[in-house]
Amino acid sequence: MCLTRVANTMKQEKQYLLTFLVVIGFLRGDVFAGDGCPTGDFNSYLNCKVATVAKARINQRRATNQTETPSISSNSTSLVDQSSPADLVGVAANLAGLTTNSKETKTTSTSVTATLYSIAAVASGVNPLNPTFYFQNAKWRKVSFTLGYEYPDDDLGKAQDRATLAGFKILVFDRRDANHPVHAEGWKTVTGALGAKARNFNKVTRLVRNKIYQVVAPRLTLPERPTADAISRVFDGDQFANSLAILGDADLRDIDKIIEDNINAEVELVTEMGKLVKDIRRAPQFSFAFQSKSRKGGGPDEYRGEAILDYGLHDRLNLSVNAEFSYLNRSAVGTDSRGGRAAAEFQVRLTEESKESARKPIMLSFAGDGKWMTQMTPTYKGQVKLSIPVASGIDLPVSFSYASRTDLIKESDVRGKFGFTFDFAKLAKGLSH
Repeated sequence: MCLTRVANTMKQEKQYLLTFLVVIGFLRGDVFAGDGCPTGDFNSYLNCKVATVAKARINQRRATNQTETPSISSNSTSLVDQSSPADLVGVAANLAGLTTNSKETKTTSTSVTATLYSIAAVASGVNPLNPTFYFQNAKWRKVSFTLGYEYPDDDLGKAQDRATLAGFKILVFDRRDANHPVHAEGWKTVTGALGAKARNFNKVTRLVRNKIYQVVAPRLTLPERPTADAISRVFDGDQFANSLAILGDADLRDIDKIIEDNINAEVELVTEMGKLVKDIRRAPQFSFAFQSKSRKGGGPDEYRGEAILDYGLHDRLNLSVNAEFSYLNRSAVGTDSRGGRAAAEFQVRLTEESKESARKPIMLSFAGDGKWMTQMTPTYKGQVKLSIPVASGIDLPVSFSYASRTDLIKESDVRGKFGFTFDFAKLAKGLSH
């Protein structure tokens, strides 16, 4: 039943997302406007290309992107929201959990979150995980939209318990982006080490040089078997910039693929060096979000404006903080509630981040929140959650929470929640390796 709802939600979400294609249609045909790497000499160019591919891989393996249903959902496994969404599309399916409150309606829910970047990739007809495209269009990854639904799952469910979830999130700054200027000096050190120490760097160099020569040689009427003079005409001085100008979009993608297929030693070196990757993982992120839950049948509608901060306290410990203004709109005149909510979560990484796949590490988190609304008794919650990776891009979050009372019933509640989340960027990355 829940899987059917996921399918229906994704179908409706597809229609919802297609409305944005007109807005960003201008991106088509303006995808690979150069690599953004220096063209003065081959070694500098290749160092830049290697760094670009390595940065993209580090970004796309982040474990703190939120794929769970937003916290406004009553049965979300996420009590606290994270500042960044999945790079492309994230789907969450929350099953009916267990509750000690017999008067509280149990619900199932589904949600789909998509970034403008994913729509830009569809509009441009480009592989969204291509490193060059990934960074050229980084601004579109800062904006995401969510659409979801809640359904009553037992006989207590009434029409007013059916709800539509909607919202958006804007990532104001993201120092966890491996391409952020704050990490430039660290990357300069790393790329120097790559050129000097990586055992297969010469292999990558040979493959990329061969690819460029094969494309350029016919245009410059050079021999198929390169001579010293022919190599000089392709790679020396100003000649190299002219050679790059001959390459088409498909050729640039082929170069990225060559590096991608032979980058393991370089990425492993970056990871072993440690400091740069740890600095990236611990860097702060900050975003603003708006969430809404509209109930059918005259039930109260809820709206939230939220500020979200993520900050790494240690390479294995992340802190997420939410501060929000909430508004509960009831049909009866004079019964609306407004107020604030504060929440914090500590996420502990229990296992190492995989060097071979996009599979997330096992994460354990401890969270708590307080909610203070007019015409309502303050509510306090605590939660323990374990997020278990099933495969690359598929996770099973399981949480247990205690609430001093619920929004609608003045009784304490102990609840167990679980579901599945799907990160399509990591799924695609896992399938490609």
